[in-house]
Amino acid sequence: YLFFLCLKIPSLTHIRSPSADNNRKKEIKNIIFVKQKQTKSSRQFMEYSVLSPDTEPRFKEIQKRIRRLQNRGNIESLEHLGINTENQIGASFLSLKTLAACYQPDENLAILLWNTCKREEQIVACLLLPKKINKEKITQLIQNCYNFEVAEYLGSFFLYNFEKLTEIATEWINSEKPYMQIAALTA
Repeated sequence: YLFFLCLKIPSLTHIRSPSADNNRKKEIKNIIFVKQKQTKSSRQFMEYSVLSPDTEPRFKEIQKRIRRLQNRGNIESLEHLGINTENQIGASFLSLKTLAACYQPDENLAILLWNTCKREEQIVACLLLPKKINKEKITQLIQNCYNFEVAEYLGSFFLYNFEKLTEIATEWINSEKPYMQIAALTA
């Protein structure tokens, strides 16, 4: 089978597609990820990027390593304060930063992690985003932000170094979306 990884906001879905040519099965080892975008004229189109063969294993490895950082004490403390802990495992920021330091910045890996819509994965994604990413992609990512904490990390670790910071900050601060405003203000 040829595997396609389809990224849909807000969930990550695996779709299997049978290959018609048995000889090509051996040749094709790349995974394709599909991302929906909106154009200014509100038409939708799909953007395809070929992922390197090691991206999916690294994605799964990071998810396993994040699960090992689970801290039930942190979750219970947050629940006691009345904070929503859904899609969280209670890993500390310091442990996530240490984990992210083990990997090179990789846009495709960061997007895969971001689109899981989980706190810890999105924080690691903020740290793995490469410095050169276009404004449209980062604007699309913020639409799928988990919470204000993650928006703050996106602003302070990624937007802070973004080459078109003043342009994006002005646009985001004037938007009606609180996550965009927080990210821009923390940058």
